[in-house]
Amino acid sequence: MGFPSSEDSEKNGNAAGQALLVLDDRDNVATLLRPGRRGEELALASGDTLRLVEDIPSGHKVAIRPIGKGEFVVKYGTAIGRATCDIEVGTHVHVHNVQSLRGKAKGASRGQ
Repeated sequence: MGFPSSEDSEKNGNAAGQALLVLDDRDNVATLLRPGRRGEELALASGDTLRLVEDIPSGHKVAIRPIGKGEFVVKYGTAIGRATCDIEVGTHVHVHNVQSLRGKAKGASRGQ
């Protein structure tokens, strides 16, 4: 398994200069490839744009669709967590508004 080629990146809308990386059409978050500033408008591969609600560090996630409280946060086409509050488009998606599903054992009790 190798790294994605530039052809793969362009097919997925992540050509050089793109600020957002979306890995799967089912994703409701994108990864910022550089720091993003509040109020900045960023383009998605679909041609749509989103405006950042707050400053977001490089490598962190941003909502590209509204995510309701309790809904899954989807990255890589896989649920990675549940929203602990409503998350609007352009909002930083991180530990302050997502309960991670990673490392949860089957049948493990769910703490509060």
